[in-house]
Amino acid sequence: TPTITPTPVSTYTPTPTPLPTPTPTIPFAFSAPKPVFPEEGTWFHGRDTIVELKWEPPGELGPNQAYMVIIKYKEGGELKEFRQVVEKPGWVVPASFFHGKADQPDRTYEWQVQVIYLLKQGDREGFIPLSPLSEVRTFHWD
Repeated sequence: TPTITPTPVSTYTPTPTPLPTPTPTIPFAFSAPKPVFPEEGTWFHGRDTIVELKWEPPGELGPNQAYMVIIKYKEGGELKEFRQVVEKPGWVVPASFFHGKADQPDRTYEWQVQVIYLLKQGDREGFIPLSPLSEVRTFHWD
């Protein structure tokens, strides 16, 4: 009687896929500043109106630390962005730069603020963010 010899069958052994190594994130030194004025959607009227942006500081600033205020608006359909470095938790928006610049009918301006570390080397300047950007606030100025 013939003997049947079993034929080996190859089996698939999956190779474990390594998990991606998480990139370490450097925590910010400060939490995001909290906008307090103007309230969301506030309307200002007239060139002589004083528009002052105010926020709660997330802590006391040290040497070479400041706030970066960012204002965005559309002019002629094109997005414009303006940045201003300030040392106190508030800034008066210059009417000469902004009043009547944003497109009709809403004349909408968006603003945010963050804590930064100022870098200076000769006549070159830069910054390192020390906080996340604040929430976006909008105001209107016609």
